[in-house]
Amino acid sequence: MAPRDNRVQGLGRLSGIAVGVAVGVAAGLLHRALPRGAFTAPAEVLLTGAAAMALADVPLKLLGISDPASWEPADWASDAIPHLLYGTVTYAVLRAGDT
Repeated sequence: MAPRDNRVQGLGRLSGIAVGVAVGVAAGLLHRALPRGAFTAPAEVLLTGAAAMALADVPLKLLGISDPASWEPADWASDAIPHLLYGTVTYAVLRAGDT
C-alpha cells in the first residue's frame, strides 16, 4: 500500500474515533440534562447509533469518498450493525453511571 493510502486509511480511523468520542460526550450530556425516562432505552440506543452513523457517513458523501445511495443492503448492514452496537454500549455505560 502506498504511503498516501496508509495516511488516508489512518485518517479514516482517527475520524471514527473522533466521531465516537463526540457522540459519546453529547449523549452523556443529554442523558444527564434530560429527565429520567425522557426516552425509552431502545430510543436512546437508536438515536445514539444513528447520530454516530450520520456523523460517519455524511462526510463520506461530502468528500466524495463513497456514496451511501449506491450501497447494497449488505453494505448498509455492515455500517448499521456496528453503530447500533456502539449505541447499545454507550447507553449501557451511561446507565451504569446513573446514581
